[in-house]
Amino acid sequence: MKLTLLFFLFGLASFYQSKAQQSTHRLPLDENILIGKTQLNEGAKASLEVIDLTGDSVLGYLPLEAERNERTAILAPLPKQEWLQNIMSGSLTGGLVGRQLLYIVNDVSLGRHTNGNYARVKATIYESAPGANGYRLLKTVNDFSTDNSASINTVSSLVNNVLGNTLSFLIGVIANDASKVMTREEVLISEKTKYVFINGRSFASGIYLNYDEFKNRKPSFGQFFIKTDATSKQVQVFSFTGTDSTMRPVNPWAIASANEVYVFRGGKLYAVEAMGNNLVISKYLNPQRRMNNAMFWRNNVGNRFSLPEDSNPFDNSYVIKLENYHKKNITGEAVKINADTGELEL
Repeated sequence: MKLTLLFFLFGLASFYQSKAQQSTHRLPLDENILIGKTQLNEGAKASLEVIDLTGDSVLGYLPLEAERNERTAILAPLPKQEWLQNIMSGSLTGGLVGRQLLYIVNDVSLGRHTNGNYARVKATIYESAPGANGYRLLKTVNDFSTDNSASINTVSSLVNNVLGNTLSFLIGVIANDASKVMTREEVLISEKTKYVFINGRSFASGIYLNYDEFKNRKPSFGQFFIKTDATSKQVQVFSFTGTDSTMRPVNPWAIASANEVYVFRGGKLYAVEAMGNNLVISKYLNPQRRMNNAMFWRNNVGNRFSLPEDSNPFDNSYVIKLENYHKKNITGEAVKINADTGELEL
């Protein structure tokens, strides 16, 4: 009976996944980007080369009508890396004359907050080492900016400002001579390896009590039990071992089962998955690309609920609201997990 139910649920999830199609919103190609495109010549690229390691063509997500679960994906007007390169090329100033930089983009996130738009960029910047065939680490950036615009199309200017600000910060900053010199290829390997616990897409089953355990791929407990309260719609996580069957309640950072990862917040489990160097809450991904369809959740949590909205792990009732985000008095939906800290991000 259980096996039949499992196949039914898997088939149902596959059916909806095959039928669903995420709508998209492509940003307009504004004049600043066109200027950057005309400046994209050998000289500009020698000064600054942008490499996108976000692993996704989507820049962010827009909510639709309040009663619907779907989100609209925000896309760049050009291929993502080309778009970012053009923005940066258009922002080049005299402060970069004679310098050669490698700008590794680990995360870009755009979207709507309470009264406008936001843009967030996380990157690592390397500078060519004088007299050496390679690059030294210059600095890391994690910049965030907002506006009060009623139109999502102004977000291009926000990205332009955020990226431009990271360049202005570089004036007067020099690479540490003691840092390791790496070739371009070694830089890329280093940046990917830094987040191999995510982009490797292999997650040991068990209870991760904190994010460091997840980063080290070493859960505190390999076995767990989920108790669901059908009234409060919340769950409890209990640990036990092969030598001690006593179930003890725990408050984990996340759990994993059969390569599905769920972060635990406020008594609920939220499906997440790897996307490049980032962890993204699965609800926001195009159903046709979603890898974590929450089969574990459906079999152990959702099947205890009678209402359709409670038994759908991607319903709006499972949206996480971030209040006073970054102490900027704005509210938005959590979409990602900060790959460095394990905290929820817009």
